[in-house]
Amino acid sequence: MAKFITLIAGNICAGKTNKVQYIEQHQTHFQEFLTQKELLRIVPEYIDPPARKAFYRNRQENSIFFEYSCLVHRIARHLDARGDASEPDDNLYFFDRGIIEAAETFTKNSYEEGCLTISQFNQYKDIIKMGLDSLGKNHQQLWLEQLIVYLEVKDPAILQERYTQRRAQTNEESIPLDYFKRINDQYHHFFENINSIYGSYGVNPPQVLQLDASINGIRNSTYHQKTIDQIIEKMREMKNAPT
Repeated sequence: MAKFITLIAGNICAGKTNKVQYIEQHQTHFQEFLTQKELLRIVPEYIDPPARKAFYRNRQENSIFFEYSCLVHRIARHLDARGDASEPDDNLYFFDRGIIEAAETFTKNSYEEGCLTISQFNQYKDIIKMGLDSLGKNHQQLWLEQLIVYLEVKDPAILQERYTQRRAQTNEESIPLDYFKRINDQYHHFFENINSIYGSYGVNPPQVLQLDASINGIRNSTYHQKTIDQIIEKMREMKNAPT
């Protein structure tokens, strides 16, 4: 079983990758939550490059394949963190994006834009429910996220500017400003209704720590450390909360 799972959530270019990299480079800050043999594990989000390329080339035709490829890997991460009796796992995990988070933001947006049929969207949700059943809803404490750290960037223009800068180096596909705005709106709805949304999947809602991610972490040298301090404080609060 995983000792504790935290999701790092947010829109494209909200800073999730930089955040988990910083956490990985400063693991000693989390030692108070680990015993001598336990580890902090960073699990990045898997993106299938051909599926991603096909997705941005023609979202109308290819969204379903991209969404499925991401979903299967997200479920597998929780299976790995859960472990089993012969291979116990008491590590501290940080996941880049989560199963339900992605379903209720990016995948839901694809459906609302007409890039997924209602049958495809329902099938996608059925796969999630099947995965959650396989993980074990009676033992959610062994594999389910307890905390979501939401990196919020309210201004979609900031997200697009960051993406444009990244694209100049990586030659990625272009993304219009309106897409960032729509995903921001989906995130707002998700966190406003997180208890009922998690309940609709038959699992317990996590606690949420919302952080202002509009700050440029490169220009502001104290940004990452301040946010790590906030995450640690939240984890302490949860650890010491009466059961």
